[in-house]
Amino acid sequence: MANEASQSPAAIARTQADDGAQLTHPDVLEADVRWRLERLFTAEELNFETPAAAVDWMNNLSRRPDHERLRPAVLSLKRELEAVLASKRSTQKDRHLAREVSQWLTVWLQNPAIFDDWFELRRNTGEFIQLFGS
Repeated sequence: MANEASQSPAAIARTQADDGAQLTHPDVLEADVRWRLERLFTAEELNFETPAAAVDWMNNLSRRPDHERLRPAVLSLKRELEAVLASKRSTQKDRHLAREVSQWLTVWLQNPAIFDDWFELRRNTGEFIQLFGS
């Protein structure tokens, strides 16, 4: 059996539930999504505090050769960004950045081969420059 450090939160929760623990599904799901993302990307990479950090992360993502392996994690990240958009606690700045990065991920998921060219064009639009600077 794999050691507990390598088991996903969902697997650990299943074991605990089998032993009678009462768990809340949203908490387990959220922990599992974060765990899976952080196994593919470092916490520093997932820091979207600034548009520049998000652009850097996206550039790194587009250079990785393992697109198919990353697809589930990128879909999970996109869902997390959509949760930021839906949250009443999110600031307008956070919502703008979450909407933008979600759009980037949509294009990357649809066609990673064209992403770099599309991304360069997007970053040069007036809308992008107005929202995030050059």
